[in-house]
Parts: sequence; C-alpha cells; structure tokens
Amino acid sequence: MLGSSFAILTLALKSIQVGPAYAIWSGVGTAMVVGAVLFGERLSWVTIGGVVLIVAGVVVLTLLAGVSAR
Repeated sequence: MLGSSFAILTLALKSIQVGPAYAIWSGVGTAMVVGAVLFGERLSWVTIGGVVLIVAGVVVLTLLAGVSAR
C-alpha cells in the first residue's frame, strides 16, 4: 500500500507542483490510512466528504496562486 501511494505521488508530481501534491497526498493518507487501517474506523460519507474538501481547497488555492502570480 505504501509503495503504491508513492507511485501515485510520483505520477502526480509530473503534472502539478510539489506543495499541492504533497498536501493532497498527506491529507488523504492521514484521513484514510491512519483512521481506517490502524484504528479500524469505518470510512463514512463524512470522512470521504472531508477528504474531498481538502482536495478541493488545495485545488482552489493552487488556481488562485496561479492567477495572482501573473
């Protein structure tokens, strides 16, 4: 599982910057892997929704940073 997450991170780094890629990678990893695997928590719609909000926030910040840099 860890190897596949590093492989996916490597693929993401080919098309987006390191900051947003690492933020998404660590947010998703923390929410799902730690909660579900280590503590036996169920993945609810609230958990999945929270991860979606993290990803959406990083995307919005990335897009706004690109606009303000011009």
